[in-house]
Amino acid sequence: MDYKEAKLLLDKFYNAQTTCLEEQSLSEWLCSDECPEKLFVDREIVRTCIQQRSPVTVPDQLEHNMERLINSWDNHAHRPVHKMIYSKWKRIAGIAAIVTLIVTGMATYFYSPRKGVYVDTCQTPEEAYKEVQEALSLASETIQKGMEPLIDK
Repeated sequence: MDYKEAKLLLDKFYNAQTTCLEEQSLSEWLCSDECPEKLFVDREIVRTCIQQRSPVTVPDQLEHNMERLINSWDNHAHRPVHKMIYSKWKRIAGIAAIVTLIVTGMATYFYSPRKGVYVDTCQTPEEAYKEVQEALSLASETIQKGMEPLIDK
């Protein structure tokens, strides 16, 4: 292996694209006398990564468990059609109910009479003056009735 091949393998190694055989040959070359000094840091990184890797153990029941899982997916794919149709109609009914609520709420908001909007009750200013005088005299009479017990004492 030469320097260019080692650099390519290092790039693959840092991108996690090397095979075990490539990593072994890279580690051997980096530990050899051909390795330049500027790759010593890479040598330590590769050696540390390879040493820390533990062998992969496959559980005994893995194949059986995977087969059961795949079969359960297969069973779900063959659900009765009427359940699928029922769930679609349920979803459509839910969407229709939401749309109905939104439209009703908007209609109620936009088309209901506004409270607090004042409408003129008098046609002329004289009528308005007379109405104000009556309201003030009524307020005055009420205040006088409330003040009488205090004045009499």
